[in-house]
Amino acid sequence: FRYFYFTKAFAVGTFHMNLVAIGYQIYEMTGDAMALALINLSLAVPAVALSPVTGYVADSFDRRRVVVGCYAMLLVTSLGLCALTTLAVTALWPFYLTLFLSGAGRAFYGPTSNALLPNVVPIEVLPNAIAWNTSAGRTAQILGPPAGGFLYLLGPETVYATAAVTYLLGAIATAMLRPQQSSRRGGRFNLENIFSGIRYVIENRIILGALVV
Repeated sequence: FRYFYFTKAFAVGTFHMNLVAIGYQIYEMTGDAMALALINLSLAVPAVALSPVTGYVADSFDRRRVVVGCYAMLLVTSLGLCALTTLAVTALWPFYLTLFLSGAGRAFYGPTSNALLPNVVPIEVLPNAIAWNTSAGRTAQILGPPAGGFLYLLGPETVYATAAVTYLLGAIATAMLRPQQSSRRGGRFNLENIFSGIRYVIENRIILGALVV
């Protein structure tokens, strides 16, 4: 659980570090507020487009390996941003494409890492583990942006390089996890399985009401 907790905290914080750095960098390059909007759009499109299949992947494959794969993708995109910055690339589309790939990695990381937690700890301590996991994410969301801002003073490539190292350590630590139970449930890849989560929410009014609120 310690491996899981600290990798989750650093992964979330690192994402927000990168988000601050790329925002500053793009605005310094363009001076255009619309360019900032496209940053979030590049991250949001894959998250929305892939949402029907991320849950299926989390339930049908080894969650530990999926999370390691997500860290690898985020590592590659951080190195990509570092390379684009070091090479002084002025075109914006390579940055947006890299962010799109980062958003795809994040789309799978969120649901899979949360679903991995019950496989890491005994059921009797799961509520406490969920509380710690949630607090780690919230704390990282608070501390990540100022950390990114301070590192940006050394240059945006410093932020991206630091993020790459963090994601590498996250992949290694996750690979060292030894889940107490299998996270693979199998199931065929079909529309019924993909949209079963949506159907579950609709049929449970308490959950539907909570999400609407």
